Amino acid sequence: MGKLPARMTVRRRFILASLLLVLAALALSACGSSHTPLKHEDNTGAGGVDSDYITLDGVRYQVQISRLLNPYTEEDSQYLATFGAAARDLPAGQAWFAVFLLALNPGKQPKPSVSDFTLSDTENNTYTPVPLPADNLYAYRAATIPAGGQIPPVDSAAFYSPTQASLLLFKMPLTAFNNRPWTLTLTNPTDPTDTATVNLDV
Repeated sequence: MGKLPARMTVRRRFILASLLLVLAALALSACGSSHTPLKHEDNTGAGGVDSDYITLDGVRYQVQISRLLNPYTEEDSQYLATFGAAARDLPAGQAWFAVFLLALNPGKQPKPSVSDFTLSDTENNTYTPVPLPADNLYAYRAATIPAGGQIPPVDSAAFYSPTQASLLLFKMPLTAFNNRPWTLTLTNPTDPTDTATVNLDV
């Protein structure tokens, strides 16, 4: 009988420790579900599908890949095909740079996607995407994304492309490669004061 209180004490300690572990797990879960959506992502490391999403007005954006384009390779020639040879071949000192972007609307209401993009270097030079012809099947085109929808739309050419993302195309001077990293800025279509940024892998 003299050992009973000791056993009860050990049991109570075990129960108390278990309750504390459960409470800690609940607290961590609550923190994870209420955190502020990311407004900046560094895509210079692993990048692509390993990167976090940035969020603007409930729409989640992810740079799948960013890289130079070579008009003479089979894949890249498709992204530039609608320009024609004269426009596709850039003068000396310039290069095509592509940002392949995925936009997802996980919400229950339609949401407008970003239409205002700016690329900047460390010298504060800024560049905007080149308008792509209407028949370019890979181009990113701002649109109202339906609930649960995405850009590029499922079953589109861009969706089945190697990047599974839509194309933002920039003409970049070769001198800009001395001013890295580059930063892509996205502006909220419903609030111009609200922006998000991605450091790009170049």
